[in-house]
Formats: sequence, C-alpha cells, structure tokens
Amino acid sequence: MITDQDKAVIAAILEEAHALLEEKIGAIRQDAAEAFQMKEDAEKPEAKISLSVKWPTEELKPELEVTLGWTISKKFTTTHVVDPTQTTIAFGD
Repeated sequence: MITDQDKAVIAAILEEAHALLEEKIGAIRQDAAEAFQMKEDAEKPEAKISLSVKWPTEELKPELEVTLGWTISKKFTTTHVVDPTQTTIAFGD
C-alpha cells in the first residue's frame, strides 16, 4: 500500500527530475553533437541519462537529493561473416 508520504515523495522526485531534464536537455544534445563531430566515421552518438535519488526514508519530512548524469557514447560497427568451411586459396606466398 502506498502511503500519502510515499505519494508525496514520488511526486517530488518526478518534479525534480523533470526540472533537471528541462534544464539540461540542451547541454546533453550539444555534448552529443560535439562528440559526433570529433569522429567523422562514427555512427550516431547516443546519450545515456541516469537519474538517482537519495533520501532518508524514515523521516517525516525527508530532504530529497535528485541527481542527473549523462554520458555520450560513440559507436563504431563492422561486420564480418566467419565461415570455417570456406577454403582459402593462397596466391603467391
């Protein structure tokens, strides 16, 4: 059963997370664009956003600490089919 305090904590977490995302979404996109421009052969950059919440769960009026973090990853992909049944012909050692 969710108590009124739990509902209030959930609402506060969502409110703080929403505010952080609204404030930082432009910086996240810019970081991704800059990372992509540094490597011309990179595929689309991806942003990974993490959100963490810390609070004293047993306090009547807890103070929440909501943290937003992000990382930008660049991905490079190649493919290769391995066929061990294929015969290799060596041309001129």
